[in-house]
Amino acid sequence: MERYDHVGRRWVRDNQPPPRPDNLTADGQELSVALKWGSAAVADLDYYIVDRDTIATFGSGTESMATSDTTYVDGPLSAGTEYFFRVTAVDLAGHVCDPSDRVSAVPLPDVAPSVPTLA
Repeated sequence: MERYDHVGRRWVRDNQPPPRPDNLTADGQELSVALKWGSAAVADLDYYIVDRDTIATFGSGTESMATSDTTYVDGPLSAGTEYFFRVTAVDLAGHVCDPSDRVSAVPLPDVAPSVPTLA
């Protein structure tokens, strides 16, 4: 895919993937995991792919979700199960970067509201 370079005022061929997302963090919350990462700051960034698995090596059970944000809340998930995550960036030409570092988190149990008791 070609894109216009406004600084150099010319068309250039895009054959490079975007940089990989950095500083990925995962925080276990009530039946979910909140993720955030550093932006792959390039002009032609299209979206991110968030991979989730219960296996650290991301096997055939890996589920993938797309987002345009640098945060993502994944749920509902099973409390007490460790989930592994990684993120890749995709540019407008369809190039996919190498995955981010892997992180993991465990969702917390559902906390039901307490029922008031009569005294």
